Parts: sequence; structure tokens; C-alpha cells
Amino acid sequence: MRRRLRYFRLFGLMTTVFLAVSSLYWAARRSSAPQDRPAPFPSFSSAPMRYRVVVAAQDLPPYTLVTPDSVTVRTVETPPPDGVFSDPQQVVQRLTRIYIRAGEVVRSTDVTPPLHDGALASVLPPGTVGMALTIPRREQVPPIRPGDALRIYAVFSRTKIQPVAMRALVLTVNDRSAAPEEAGAAPPSSSPNNPPPTLSASPNAPAQRGASLTLLIAVPPEEARAIALAMDSGATLYYALLPPPPLTPMAEQSLSLRELSGLALGGDRLAPTPRASSSRAPKTPPVSQRLAPPRFVLPSPVVAPPVIADRPVTSPAPSKPPDLKRSTTAPVQPMHQIVGVVGDRPVILTVPAERKEGER
Repeated sequence: MRRRLRYFRLFGLMTTVFLAVSSLYWAARRSSAPQDRPAPFPSFSSAPMRYRVVVAAQDLPPYTLVTPDSVTVRTVETPPPDGVFSDPQQVVQRLTRIYIRAGEVVRSTDVTPPLHDGALASVLPPGTVGMALTIPRREQVPPIRPGDALRIYAVFSRTKIQPVAMRALVLTVNDRSAAPEEAGAAPPSSSPNNPPPTLSASPNAPAQRGASLTLLIAVPPEEARAIALAMDSGATLYYALLPPPPLTPMAEQSLSLRELSGLALGGDRLAPTPRASSSRAPKTPPVSQRLAPPRFVLPSPVVAPPVIADRPVTSPAPSKPPDLKRSTTAPVQPMHQIVGVVGDRPVILTVPAERKEGER
């Protein structure tokens, strides 16, 4: 009886321990398990991620200065590739390397480094060299900025003008005053936030008297040699601002003062004076005579054999050479001329007048 009671107590103790351990296990598992939450309701107001890219606002030809008005910002849903700008200020003050159409993305490989930092050799177009020009007078240069194109003319001894650079690309513009210490101002410097101002020609302003400009231009080597020779020979250089490449004027020829003064208002040349015509008469004929059509020369007349009435026409027999003495003394018979066309050439036939039998 006592032995059975021990077994019951031992069984009850083991059951209690088992239940306690099981409850602790399930409590620990329930606390570590994630709580079931209801699925969130899809919200249609959440927009996808968008990215900013810089695109061209207008067509940009090669080697065009990029300004804030030349580019704009567009948002896209796909991540942009490497080398794409996201801020327009990153593209300003750069030159385009290729033709960028309106709406195309501007990449770092499509533009040069900024003009205000780094070496300028990287912004030179292929096949060109950089050349510095010092301009003593402002009125010789139109309002220009880096990236503009100029045509340079050289005037030799005030008698002849010759274009020495057809399209010079302006890289930098340095505005220097003749006496900056007296004016109390330092030379202006360009920076990303302070771009170089537009240069305007106003020689009458007292603050700009005696000012000079220094331009760094990119030209082919042969044009650089022509500019250097013109400057060393004492020629005066003049500068003309050119439009974009599609509207660039064609090549020009040299013009002398004699040719310019010899042209009338209507385009005809003025008649030279007797003294000038005798001493300095041109060897070549004038343009009006050179361009005039050649004069029409009538062919030499062909003498046909005499025709006698009431006789059949036969082929003429070979005649002997005429006797000069007889021909000079013989009376002149009346002749008739017949004008005709053979092929595309006019022919004149000379026919003697008809004579009756018995007449000499």
C-alpha cells in the first residue's frame, strides 16, 4: 500500500514538472515569434523615385559656350548613367565638343572642362593652336564672350584689306586697364558664380579710355602665322562677330583701295582719267569686255559658177587658174548673194546675174 502511494506521488510530481516545462517553452516561443499584422492597403498616392538630369534647351553646335539659358533640367524615373549632370551650374562655362540637339542629355564627355579652372589646352579644338591677341582700342572689337567666333581682317598700309582668320574661336577674354593702380581697382577675375561680363565698345566713356583687351583665340596654324605676320608688318586688325555655323558667311577675297574707289554706286567701274589711263592702264581688259559674248563673224562668200538661161544645169568642169591680167581688165558683172544655213552655220552664196546667149 505504501509502495503504491509512492508511485502515485512520483507520477504526479513528474506530470507537474512536465506541464511546467511545456508552459515555459510555449511562452518563450510565442514571445519570440513575430506578431501577425494585417497587410497594408496599397496607396496610389506614393510616386516612384525620380532623378534630375540636365538636357540641352536648344541646339548647341560644336565649341559653343554653355550658358544658363542653353540648358534645362528634366526628371526621369530610371537612374541616369555615369557622367550625366544633375545641376545646370555644373555645365555652365564649358564648351561643347560635339553637336548636341535640343532635348538630349548633356554628358561629361560632350563638353570640355570649365574655362575658369584647369589648363586651356584641353579646350582647344583638334587641329588648332591658341594665340593671344592684345587689342589696344575697344572700338575694334564688338561685344564678345568666350565661345564666340570672330573673323579677323588685316589692313595693310591703308590700301588693302585681307582676311587672315576666317573663324577664330574666343577662349578667354582678359579686360586690362592701362593704369589699374590709379583707378584703385584690381583686374576682374572670372569664377563660376561671377562669369566674365560682356565686353562692349564704348570709347567715349572716360573710365575706359586707354583700356586694352587681351584675347586668347583658337585658329589653325596657317592662320596663326598669317596673323603674326600681319601684326609684325604693322597692319591694323579689325574683328567681326560671326553667327552660328549654319549661318556662317562664305570665304572672302582681298580688296584693295584702288578696286574699292574704282567701283561706282551702281556697280560699274568709273572711267579713269587721261593721266591715270596713260601711266597706270590695266593690261587685262575690263570685266564687261571679258564677259561679253564673242562677235559674230560672217563666213567668206562662196562664188558659184554663172548660170545661163535655157540651158540644162550640168556639173562644172575643172577650170583653169584665172588670168590676173584678164581678170583685172574684165568688166565686173552684177552679182546676187543668197544667204542660207547649212547645219548650224550660215552660208552666203554669190551668184552672177543671168545673161542671154550671145552676150559676153
